[in-house]
Amino acid sequence: MVPHFEKMLYDNALLLRFYAHLARRTGSDLATRVARETAGFLLSDLLTENGCFASALDADTDGVEGLTYVWTPTQLVEVLGAEDGQWAADLFRVTDTGTFEEGASVLQLLRDPDDWSRWQTVSDALRAARAQRPQPGRDDKVVTAWNGLTVTALTEAGLALDRPDWIAAAAECAGALLDLHLVDGHLRRASLGGAVGAPTGVLEDYAMLATGSWLSTRQRDSRGGSMRRSSCSTSRSTTSPIRPSREAGSTRPISRSPSSHGPETRWTARRRPVRRASRRLC
Repeated sequence: MVPHFEKMLYDNALLLRFYAHLARRTGSDLATRVARETAGFLLSDLLTENGCFASALDADTDGVEGLTYVWTPTQLVEVLGAEDGQWAADLFRVTDTGTFEEGASVLQLLRDPDDWSRWQTVSDALRAARAQRPQPGRDDKVVTAWNGLTVTALTEAGLALDRPDWIAAAAECAGALLDLHLVDGHLRRASLGGAVGAPTGVLEDYAMLATGSWLSTRQRDSRGGSMRRSSCSTSRSTTSPIRPSREAGSTRPISRSPSSHGPETRWTARRRPVRRASRRLC
């Protein structure tokens, strides 16, 4: 089965949380590697200039789905040479008939390599070659809910795998969201190019950002840092955040309880479990 090539922010945030906690609980090398690569993708491919995260990478390039990502045996040999090209084709299941369209194959790692050093060298070479291909477009829209989910994922993964740089990136994103998307004490749904849109935030925006911001602030404080508090309106709003009417078929977490999509226990910088707490955004 070949997945759709579109890369969504919320999918990768959820994957990062899952694999980071799996790595923390089991010590799995696979989970650790996937978590690190997923966080690396978020920070290298979806990070915007203001410290927030873009919504997605398109599925197609120049109107061809998967053009950037698929390979043929001949292309592997051209990049890696005959010996490594054949080794990579066997490892990644790249065949003459192809596993996708028009004889091309999606790289699949269905078993651990027999030589991890060789695998790293081959992977680096293929990534470098792929970077020279035409690239898919990026949807630079910054959605509050999806970014809040990413703040939570990077913070928890940073704690689990001892990556303070991920925690710092999460804090920067949370601060940028509060600076730009919080207008007169009320959240806005999204922004583009540093200009916030008019649509007001819905329930998932408040829930995801509140969870991520609280967790990020707690970890910054526990490490001796600080995070500037935002100024929220003291007047009670005449309207409540709107819950989208259609959640049942969504691929994203529902807004009622974002903290329930991760492990039941939260962890501090000293790896001590703490009880979940309910916090309002303002």
